[in-house]
Amino acid sequence: MKKEEGSKKKISRDKINCINKIINTWLDYQQFIKRIPCLSIGIIHKDKIIFSKGYGYSDLEQKKKATDKTLYRIASISKIFTAISIMQLVEKEKINLDDDVLKYIPWLKSKNKITVRQLLTHSSGIDRDGNTSHWTDNKFPDLEKIKKHVSQGAVIYPPIEKFKYSNLGYALLGVIIEKVSRTKYDKYVKTNILDKLKLKETYSDINKEAESNLATGYGRAIPEVERDKFNNTSTKGMISAAGFISNTIDLCKFMHAQFLSNDLLLNKDTKKEMQRIQWVEESENKNITRGIGYEIWKNDGTTLRGHGGGFPGFITQIGFDRDREVGVVVLTNSLGNSASELVNGVFHIIDFILKNYEEFKQPKSKNKNLRKYEGRFYEKWGDLEVVEINGSLNLFYPNDDKPLKEICKLKHKNKDTFILEKCDNFDYLGEDVTFKFDNVNKLIEMKVGQVIYTPFKDFIQKARKNN
Repeated sequence: MKKEEGSKKKISRDKINCINKIINTWLDYQQFIKRIPCLSIGIIHKDKIIFSKGYGYSDLEQKKKATDKTLYRIASISKIFTAISIMQLVEKEKINLDDDVLKYIPWLKSKNKITVRQLLTHSSGIDRDGNTSHWTDNKFPDLEKIKKHVSQGAVIYPPIEKFKYSNLGYALLGVIIEKVSRTKYDKYVKTNILDKLKLKETYSDINKEAESNLATGYGRAIPEVERDKFNNTSTKGMISAAGFISNTIDLCKFMHAQFLSNDLLLNKDTKKEMQRIQWVEESENKNITRGIGYEIWKNDGTTLRGHGGGFPGFITQIGFDRDREVGVVVLTNSLGNSASELVNGVFHIIDFILKNYEEFKQPKSKNKNLRKYEGRFYEKWGDLEVVEINGSLNLFYPNDDKPLKEICKLKHKNKDTFILEKCDNFDYLGEDVTFKFDNVNKLIEMKVGQVIYTPFKDFIQKARKNN
């Protein structure tokens, strides 16, 4: 990583503006083409939110537009709130990570010692969700049902034998927090996390206040089938595993508290312990490792930490680059999409611009207003996005999950014609790219080699009329 890109220096305003412009147009396309009813994004750099926006409709019937304040069920991102709560109690020496869970939950039945750390790292061997079908029927178990199941034996594997993701394990951590703090879980989190960070629109479970701005949760987009529309329900005994509701603004502030440069919730050493690799996932996806409450993964060589969530009608993801102190949150209100791919795509754009921004600088052309060529273009083989970066014009494919991986650079030739200076050799390398305007200076065509592209909005409007 270059020195100027480290956490000691802020990202320049020019780079931030460029990053935000590309992310905005890419997410706008992703939301539309993947038929996600709505998504919201937030990006924080150090202690400043540098980009936040909503796309699409939080309610399709009412045509209610999504914003950066739209609320979503964040599901398993809740686990980080629970892990931080446990670690606060560790700092106060009220819990030891290697304590036997029986010390706090005497009704847990297990042949082997299960520790608090093992619950936090999904290595306890406890089953995933207990013995209720709450992910299907939306009837989450209360504590008495959980207690009954656990007291009868909920252990599938001996501790530390396998990574086994367990919502039930995090439900038990909520019980431990209540036992040790002598405070109800939701009250503990409100006092020790939400109020400290002034997260005024984050809730540990559904309530009337949360419902007023909560996006409607939808099912997958299945051809010729109307989308499912899900009712909201309390997660009851599973609050500490999957209950939380929040928005991009609050989650950006929450991520800021996890950077090592502050002690808003925990001290630096505690955060380093949480954010180091505690478990390597033994599965086909060996890219993901586990900390305490965190997933840890690589994206374009950058180490990211965070967590994803899935709830009936919602897919969510947060991730942060600890070195640069950049955090990204993407929240969506439908099943069948990947918020993690969107977060990785956003970080791909951030990394690409930070590493390559200066390389795009070109001698000033006679045509100074390059932004008049920017836009999205349609052709039956695929769509192209035209974007200005640091004084040069470029093309990329907005359908790609890593859109700048195959970016094509243009060099000004004359008037409204450019040369495709750098691209895949199977494309129109070295050939002309010409833009055409009408008599009121509206961009009406882009010609790449001999392929004619139409402005995307014009194509969509015409297609809708014909239908």
